[in-house]
Amino acid sequence: METNALTVAKAGINVILDQQLKTLAQSGIAATEGRIRGIQQFIAENNITSAVASNMTTNAPLNGASSDNNLPKGVM
Repeated sequence: METNALTVAKAGINVILDQQLKTLAQSGIAATEGRIRGIQQFIAENNITSAVASNMTTNAPLNGASSDNNLPKGVM
């Protein structure tokens, strides 16, 4: 979802005529890019994609969660 919003923001920035508003939009784009990079780094460092993929193929609960809700402990 973040990447979709980023794409729309980048496409729309060219039609902004007010310089202050354009600067604000560019700051928002930079902030969004930073959030995406941060999320990607978190996923890579915590091997989240492999844990989710493994759970999807085995249908096993993550991190000792009960099989009732298939959510990791502490999530709800």
